[in-house]
Amino acid sequence: MRTGEVDLLVVTHRSAGFAERTARNVEELSGLLREVIVVDSASDDGTAEAFRSVLPEATVIALGSNPGFGGANNVGLSRSSAPLVMLLNPDASIDGASLESLIAGVRSREDCAGAQPWIHLEGWPCVTASAGVGMTRYGEGYDRRFGHYEPDAPRPGSVEVPCITCAAALFRRQALLDVSGFDETIFMYFEDLDLSLRLRSAGWRLMLDRSARAGHLIGASSDRARSRAWQLESAALLCRRYLSRGSSGRLPARFVRRELRAVASGMLRGTGWAWRLAALRRALSARVRPVALADSLMADLDPDPMDLPIALERGGFALDDDGLISAGPGWVRSVEGPCFSSYGCLSIGGTGGAPLFELASSRGLITGGIRRAHGGSPLCRFAAGEDPVRIRPGPVRGDEKLAIWMDEPSSGRRILCRNARMSGEGEA
Repeated sequence: MRTGEVDLLVVTHRSAGFAERTARNVEELSGLLREVIVVDSASDDGTAEAFRSVLPEATVIALGSNPGFGGANNVGLSRSSAPLVMLLNPDASIDGASLESLIAGVRSREDCAGAQPWIHLEGWPCVTASAGVGMTRYGEGYDRRFGHYEPDAPRPGSVEVPCITCAAALFRRQALLDVSGFDETIFMYFEDLDLSLRLRSAGWRLMLDRSARAGHLIGASSDRARSRAWQLESAALLCRRYLSRGSSGRLPARFVRRELRAVASGMLRGTGWAWRLAALRRALSARVRPVALADSLMADLDPDPMDLPIALERGGFALDDDGLISAGPGWVRSVEGPCFSSYGCLSIGGTGGAPLFELASSRGLITGGIRRAHGGSPLCRFAAGEDPVRIRPGPVRGDEKLAIWMDEPSSGRRILCRNARMSGEGEA
């Protein structure tokens, strides 16, 4: 198809709405790609047809059944021939300069199996979506620094990380083949964690390229109604493989105790609990070969409190009556009105103007400021008590994105927005 050294592999499921987005990204990366491979997992919304329409030169494989994320990636890997493979979710995107940086980084170290860019929330470069992947003591994978407000660009260069996400990552194809690709026992969630740990156990290194950036529409393709069961099943499988004692492959005692408490609580409260037993039954019936992780890798996996994810509220509602000030990441509705507990991002619509905010603290005095979401000097600072205080950051453009932040976020304290509107010039 092309002369590049990278095959782009995109796994889809009910992703027809992302076809044109992916096609635009492919066009931007065209000089670096050898082939584009799209593997569709039995979508019923015309996904395969949509991708064939906008990517006529791509290899589009329409599977008759859904083998899960890992299984679909393995199908794509079997059709790949380039020395490097870029895994990219249909709801993620990466620019050419960032892919070039990933290529250079992986090529510079013979023991590097793969690298991921610093991933931000799509449309909000100031909100981190992934800076590598970690694992809890219960086998659950998580994106490091997920949900953190970080308007200042990270330091350039690459650093080694325990694991990387497959939402957007470049791998040596041979490294993936060396570990037999993805484990298809894991249907969905934490497949990248498992792949990373098997690569690390085989002697490969994984890198976070802080000079490369990618965007991700978090959760855009997942089936939320079933995600809890998939996550529990995957976590149990990973516990059996990496966290069991010796070569037993048994669930750790702490995992069993947690699940017994959860089931008992569900029974007492009359809430759903049978799904937990079903997920655990599937995980326990799977054949698992335990892997002993090196002490150094276990130490790397030990969570750094500064890297732990934080709950990310999505906003998505208007803060003012005219719909010109929209709540972005960080904001949540409450009985007291719109609020945030660490930061709240904003989008300004219309032709712009001078926004006015009336902010109050849920408890005590809270100091903070307002700045453009992508960084730079504060537009203004504030000290908000329980009585609302008026805040004016000054004139902004109609397409501007702002962020209001707290200097010292603390559990249980929130900034409440009592009123927001676009004020007229010279208004007191």
